[in-house]
Amino acid sequence: MTQRERWVLCRTRPFPIDPGHVASLRSEGIHELRWWSAEELRSSGVTTTPRELARVLDGVRAGRLPPADADLGV
Repeated sequence: MTQRERWVLCRTRPFPIDPGHVASLRSEGIHELRWWSAEELRSSGVTTTPRELARVLDGVRAGRLPPADADLGV
């Protein structure tokens, strides 16, 4: 299986997530939306896609954006 995704970087302050939006995503297996820091991701033990999302976020914070065609891994 091959999958390509387009990621968009948008810097913003955290804002409340609309519970109605979360409810509309339940059929896709999504039960929660929330803000995470890279450190929270590392210490939580949650599975992310890409698997190294915390490392990618560290690079973005340091001004190192992955190339547009980078394979971020699954």
